[in-house]
Amino acid sequence: MTFHALVIEPDGVQCRAIRNALLPDNWVVSEIGSPEEAMKLIDQHAWAIVFCDMGESGKELHLLRELKMRIGDTVPIIMTAARVNPQTVLETMLNGAFDFIGKPYREAEIRERSRLVIERLQAAERESHNRQQEVMPDFTSAPAVGQYEIVGKSEAITKVTSEIAKALRKDHDKANASTESIRTQRPPTFFITGETGTGKELVARAIHRHSRYRAGSFVAINCSNLPAEVADAELFGSTPGAFTGAAREVRMGLWESAAGGTLFLDEITEAPRSLFPKLLRVLQDGRIKRLGATQWFKVDLQIVAASNKDVAADVKRGHFREDLYHRLSLHQIYLPPLRERLEDVPLLAAHFARFYSGGAVSIARDALHLLIDFSQGYEWRGNIREIENVIQRAITQATDSTVYAIDLAPHLPKKNITVSLFSSKRECGNIEDKRVACMCNSNNHVGLEERVRRFRNDVIKETLASHNNNRSRAAKTLQISRSKMHRMVGELEQERESC
Repeated sequence: MTFHALVIEPDGVQCRAIRNALLPDNWVVSEIGSPEEAMKLIDQHAWAIVFCDMGESGKELHLLRELKMRIGDTVPIIMTAARVNPQTVLETMLNGAFDFIGKPYREAEIRERSRLVIERLQAAERESHNRQQEVMPDFTSAPAVGQYEIVGKSEAITKVTSEIAKALRKDHDKANASTESIRTQRPPTFFITGETGTGKELVARAIHRHSRYRAGSFVAINCSNLPAEVADAELFGSTPGAFTGAAREVRMGLWESAAGGTLFLDEITEAPRSLFPKLLRVLQDGRIKRLGATQWFKVDLQIVAASNKDVAADVKRGHFREDLYHRLSLHQIYLPPLRERLEDVPLLAAHFARFYSGGAVSIARDALHLLIDFSQGYEWRGNIREIENVIQRAITQATDSTVYAIDLAPHLPKKNITVSLFSSKRECGNIEDKRVACMCNSNNHVGLEERVRRFRNDVIKETLASHNNNRSRAAKTLQISRSKMHRMVGELEQERESC
């Protein structure tokens, strides 16, 4: 591949410094002495990188914005200046500059930035080549969502969809029974267990959508948020004067609101214990009574309960009623943690990329290989929710329509092992296997927001040091309030402790 670099620099000595740093990597360098000349030549090549001198004309931000418009957002523009003013650095970064380098140039700095660009361009070329060669299943374009809208094709998740299918089939069979049987039968119940972040509510909603109760509402409540004193009224409703502060009219509870549909009792083991006997009574025949009322009435719905605990162990310890557990778990569904279904990681990544970008951004294969390699030594304690957050951050800071390994690496969780940035020979061909360490103090290539944050922190540290750590004087110098200075210093200290 041929890489074109545009250098907008009036100083011939500085131009040669950039050229000498780029030539060993086979860059084709075009040197222009002024922004006006650069604009005349800007459309002659597909530029891969631009170095632009700030100068002292005061028109630099206008030039930066015009360059961005002409060459696009995906081409990195690196601003340079003899005098590095913190305020100017922040302004240029916020206006779209990829980075800022002070003069005189250091060869290592130039090469670091240029090689990052080369790696992204090579990754893009490999991605295009591998799509043609089909060296890996195309997770980036194939639908990742399987039966019941559950993402994954692993044996562990296939077992889950099989259990859901069996449970729904049994309930449909009951619905075909005689009218008398339907009138007297207990409401169908499902109990979903699994670690936090495994997708319990997603499965509950899937059960609702594919059940005979799909025409009704899906009503969800987190039982851990139910205050004991109003739990009864919240769940079953109340009549006027039923308790101090009760509504002046009959108030419908969540149970009744879900009539004909599904009531999802999330974190059921965390519900007030005073509610357990009443739940057991209602589950016996499906009839409820509002708080303060005397009449019972039938409500036809299905119940889906969920917990992130080992409920069977809680029952043995006496923390949860055994009879209530058995009544709720007519159909039991266990959601495996992500570490037990690692083959679904690339499918999940591709799915979330499409979801959060509206189909506009995809995950490159080298990024999927990076995720696979990374997952071999990482437990994903946050499960699906954790990998969802990783992909969402990467998509949000993506500079074009594809996220490559080098873009994804900074967003991966910290761990004290080294993961391969590019995959095995089948993916990289003759390209040297590169590695990136995701460490706390890493200087990995990061997005604009992170770069601005680091610049801001450096400015704060330098200003404090120049005023012997006097925060009031530092705040005055930076033209910010004293309270804001205290908050920023607090954030710095927390970051230092976490690292």
